Amino acid sequence: MNPLVDAFLQQSTPWRAEMARLREDFKWGKPCYATEQGNVAIIQPFKPHCAA
Repeated sequence: MNPLVDAFLQQSTPWRAEMARLREDFKWGKPCYATEQGNVAIIQPFKPHCAA
């Protein structure tokens, strides 16, 4: 697990629990889940919802 994701999640109050469950790496300033074949999801909080 990447410590940059921990720092990002501590600053992000909305959707923190949801984003913490879906994390792997940190790319483009956001937590990102990737496989060896490439990126699967970049986790991005928005005001009314959390998108991946």
